[in-house]
Amino acid sequence: MSASPPFIMVGGMAQMLFVLLAIVMVLKQHARAPQAAIIVGFGSALVFTYAHLLPTVFPGYQDSFVSPPHINVTWFSWFSALTEIGTGLVFAMAGIREVNSVRNPVL
Repeated sequence: MSASPPFIMVGGMAQMLFVLLAIVMVLKQHARAPQAAIIVGFGSALVFTYAHLLPTVFPGYQDSFVSPPHINVTWFSWFSALTEIGTGLVFAMAGIREVNSVRNPVL
C-alpha cells in the first residue's frame, strides 16, 4: 500500500463506498438499483483500468502496473486488478439486463 499515491488510496476508498451503496440498493430492490449498478460497474472498470493498467501519464493520479517503477507489483496485483475490472463489467451488464427486462417484459 505504501507504493500507491495518496490520490489512488482515497479514490479506492471512495470507489468502495459507491460499490457498497450500489450493492445495498440492489439487495433492497431499490427502483434505481439497475442504474446504480450500470454507473458504478462501468465507472469502476474504467477508473481501475486508467489507474492501474494504462501507462503513467499523471504520476500523482496513477499507480500503473506497466510503467516503471513496478513497486510491489506481483501476479496477485494483476489478478486482483483484472478481477476488479471484470466484476465491474459484470455488475454493469446485470444492470443493463435488468433495465432492458423492465422495458420489454416479453423478451
